[in-house]
Amino acid sequence: MKKIELDEAIKITQKDIKELNGYSKEIKNCKKVKVTIIKNDGTKVPILFSNKLLYDFLKSGFEISFKSMCEEASETEKELLRIKKRSVKK
Repeated sequence: MKKIELDEAIKITQKDIKELNGYSKEIKNCKKVKVTIIKNDGTKVPILFSNKLLYDFLKSGFEISFKSMCEEASETEKELLRIKKRSVKK
């Protein structure tokens, strides 16, 4: 595993939060969900979910997942900022 500087880790986390928030906004405003499954051999299988029940299920699943990942990234950012603040005091 590659070591990264604290400031770089904070920057990466902030970028993740921004991207996840963007994905959440996009998924709330979509009509259909299109997923590409990539097999082990690299073959791509596109799937378009337009069935209302499947679409609603996937959409709510994505919303929950993005929200959860964003919350985790926010907690990570807070902890990294606390560590940085403590290291500056020393």
